[in-house]
Amino acid sequence: MYNIEPFRAAVRQGDWKLVWGVTLPQSVELYNITQDPSERHNVAGQHPDLVAALEKRANELAAGAVKPMILEMGFQSMLKQVHLPPALPGEEFQFNEED
Repeated sequence: MYNIEPFRAAVRQGDWKLVWGVTLPQSVELYNITQDPSERHNVAGQHPDLVAALEKRANELAAGAVKPMILEMGFQSMLKQVHLPPALPGEEFQFNEED
């Protein structure tokens, strides 16, 4: 595993390295790093079964990982804001840090 994040991943199995971005538009890159160490030739289209297997592995690794703290804090903050009364333009709203 090179990197697993909520919106992208990079995993390696043997000579193969998958770089997968799941944000739109999705991107998939597959390299044989022994034959192409500079990662200049994306061969994902030529190896769909290998891409699928490495994407599955990235998902398995992500499922067992701890969520990034910045995302957890961001989601918690959003949930708190959902419960606030609407603020109209020109109105000041005081946030109560104790809630």
